[in-house]
Amino acid sequence: AAGQVPFGLERDGVFLRLSARGARDVGARLTPDPATFRGDHRPFNLRYGPAGTLIGTRQDADRTVYDIRQIEGGLYDTAVVSDSRPLPIRAYFGQSQAGGGGGDLAVITSAAYPRHVLAPAVYGKAFGGAVANGYLIDDLVPLFDGQGGQQFINTLFGLYLERQNRDAGPAGPGVIAPTSTFGGQPLSAFAKGQTPYTNLMAILTACPPLAARYGRRSYTDAIVIVHGEAGPYGRSTYATPLGTLIDNLRADVQVINAAVGFNVPPQIFLTQQNQFDSNNVPTNTGVKLAQLDVAKSRLGQGVTMLGPMYQTQVQSDGIHMDNAGKALQAELHAHVVRRVLDDGVVGWNPLWPVSLANLPRSGAVITLDLVLPPGLASIAQDTDWVLAPADGK
Repeated sequence: AAGQVPFGLERDGVFLRLSARGARDVGARLTPDPATFRGDHRPFNLRYGPAGTLIGTRQDADRTVYDIRQIEGGLYDTAVVSDSRPLPIRAYFGQSQAGGGGGDLAVITSAAYPRHVLAPAVYGKAFGGAVANGYLIDDLVPLFDGQGGQQFINTLFGLYLERQNRDAGPAGPGVIAPTSTFGGQPLSAFAKGQTPYTNLMAILTACPPLAARYGRRSYTDAIVIVHGEAGPYGRSTYATPLGTLIDNLRADVQVINAAVGFNVPPQIFLTQQNQFDSNNVPTNTGVKLAQLDVAKSRLGQGVTMLGPMYQTQVQSDGIHMDNAGKALQAELHAHVVRRVLDDGVVGWNPLWPVSLANLPRSGAVITLDLVLPPGLASIAQDTDWVLAPADGK
């Protein structure tokens, strides 16, 4: 009868009791062979998931426990954290400082959170003016910087984002953190229709379907623009195309997001750049003021100023951050992005001047009033990383 398992002698033969071995070997197997879960993930409680996937539970060295999912017979050994929250895409876009930036070799060369910090295969780090081949964006992979290469700020950003999530509580939902970078190019090289912009759109379009294969909903909620040294120089000359770029990014990415069920534009985060020479002396190009103008005029309207880029040590070339500087910047970026997007702090103020005009001076002392970030009551000047400028500089 339905729902019953007969055993013993019957008129038409012999029925045997259903055993664990029979359940394993007859029909669909209930428990996967642990060897079928590829890579160094070491899951326990292994089971079959939907649509040709395997699901397991993992405990990290910090005792964080979470489920992971892997595609059976996939192109890579990738496993992605399972989570009901969307898997955010948070991308970098801009000059060399949006990528590896300089010649120092990477010192962090392994994936600290390989199931949480991800990038699209091949184009997690899209370089220069070469058009990305969308057919090669075929899976998600752990994001890390290999030996013999540069340390990338988007990689460090993803690492710090997950570290801060765990410091605040449970593991985060993960992040896809690609970059589209082209060193030494003016802002016009990143405008809509130019190769870096087209590549970024291709990457952001490809990622949500890849995440869906692991049972994750995904959309782009943040783009970090790192640009400025190559101009165009002049306060108004730079501000106008920057505003146009921001408008285009928000509009075009909203269309991409809407196609996967998230009809929202991304938040644009700016870093305040400024040209330096080999003696770390700032030059007045007008770019830094233009970026400040744009961020202040659009505060609470989808644009957030992360803060100044050059508040850390730079390499011997005098312009690219060293690895420690990249790490400090990435940690700051992760903190602000989490505060704005994950904690919901609308209208985040960085540490910026109330005004740059008509500053009062008394002898050798110039008074500059600053807008403090939410929750900050006072500040202290740090000279460990940035040397105090000489008189007259």
